[in-house]
Amino acid sequence: MDLSRVIENWDRRRAALAAEVVSCLTKSAPPEINLSIPRHTVTALVLRQFAYDPAYKNRSLPIVFADSSRSMAFPVGCLSAGPTAPADGPVLRLGLCSDRHPDLDYVIDLYLMRNKDLGDEPNMAGEEALTFRRTVELLSDSAILNGAQIHVFHTGLEPMVVGFYRGVMTVLRERQRQKLPRTLVVTPWLYALPPTKTSIGPQSPGAKLESYVTSPPWW
Repeated sequence: MDLSRVIENWDRRRAALAAEVVSCLTKSAPPEINLSIPRHTVTALVLRQFAYDPAYKNRSLPIVFADSSRSMAFPVGCLSAGPTAPADGPVLRLGLCSDRHPDLDYVIDLYLMRNKDLGDEPNMAGEEALTFRRTVELLSDSAILNGAQIHVFHTGLEPMVVGFYRGVMTVLRERQRQKLPRTLVVTPWLYALPPTKTSIGPQSPGAKLESYVTSPPWW
């Protein structure tokens, strides 16, 4: 399966968003980034890029969503990359939200939350904050204190993606503060096929791992 065109498109969009982020961080132009505009796949790539960029240490990215609600600024430059992320440890396939992409039911082990939970929030910033809290709770569980391979599958909804990676970053920083081993690895698995209308089942594209590509891990 040739996914090169999709990846090229992501790279082009990632570069455009990254340039906007640099301008925001260094010139306050724009004064904040609307993360409802980029695709969640591109947002995930850019958040990871800047989280690990030491040139922006002690800075934070102001974020606004389409409904004009604002979440807390996203810290950047606060994680340090090692040579290679460990590849061992128990594997958990995590979907972000149930009832949004039912074909993921054939792939994942656990959903972070229910779609209904998000509907109870007053705005997009609330959805981001709820996702952040759930992520910190899950990744701080004693069952994975010694580490795990978390394979995360997006289910759309940009505020949820922002909240998830904010939670990932928060937990990784806390693990570093506690001098825990760097054995918790979160790897995004991003759906790379064009949208198709097919019946939901084990043979649908979203139910097949070959329909996804991995991006650089958080660890």
